[in-house]
Amino acid sequence: MIRLGKKSDLDNILKLVEEAKGIMKEQDNHQWDDQYPLVEHFEEDIAKDYLYVLEENDHIYGFIVIDQ
Repeated sequence: MIRLGKKSDLDNILKLVEEAKGIMKEQDNHQWDDQYPLVEHFEEDIAKDYLYVLEENDHIYGFIVIDQ
C-alpha cells in the first residue's frame, strides 16, 4: 500500500537511504553523500505531505517525495 509518510517512519526511511547510498557509492554515483539527503529534508517532506512510503505487512520497502 502506498500512503503518506509519518514521522514514525523516519528510522526505516533512513535505513533505506543508507542502503541506497552504499549501492550508489559502489557504482561510483555520488548523487547522495554525507550532506544530502539529511534527516531534516525528510522531516520537512513529511510535514508538508510530500513523502509517501510503500508499505506491505508493516514493512517499508521504499519511498518517494513528490513536491511539484
